[in-house]
Amino acid sequence: MSAKLAAHTVLDFMLICGRLKTTKRAGWVRKRVHLPESISDHMYRMGMLSMVLGSDHGSKINSDKCVKMSIVHDLAEAIVGDITPFDGVSNEDKYNMELAAMEKITEPLGQCGAQMLELWKEYSEGKTTEAVLVKDIDKLEMVIQAFEYERDQQMNLNDFFLSTKGKFVLPSTNAIAERIYEIRGENQNTNK
Repeated sequence: MSAKLAAHTVLDFMLICGRLKTTKRAGWVRKRVHLPESISDHMYRMGMLSMVLGSDHGSKINSDKCVKMSIVHDLAEAIVGDITPFDGVSNEDKYNMELAAMEKITEPLGQCGAQMLELWKEYSEGKTTEAVLVKDIDKLEMVIQAFEYERDQQMNLNDFFLSTKGKFVLPSTNAIAERIYEIRGENQNTNK
């Protein structure tokens, strides 16, 4: 820990992060999933996917940056909540709300906070190779989670699969998603 960051500053930040452990992902709550994942659950698996898939791309992608980007991309939700398309908030308003939250959260953290804010902005813009991968991973993690909920809770979450079909940019993430769609199709045919 940097000597420049006071213990209370780090603690305050950790308490904000702690909100993500108890805030459930809104899409799963809306679908009445039993014991829905939290925002931090989602970000954790995204971090693991970033480590695996980022390394799989070799020197073309900075996997460490992808892991960091994965664990900050939803940090603003500790303040603004998990805003979904069903909330009727425009993309511009959502971005502005999340930017204000990110600035509030990261400002006390000095250089480390500035790095978090830059990673969040890079993710939001989606222009770098790392941001493209992490955006794909964001969708892929949701598909994996929907697959698990359907399997474990015998429910239909088809709209989550339809919302991502054909939207993966990179072959690596698309291949995993296609495998899930394939297994899901096989399971549905078996259950008929």
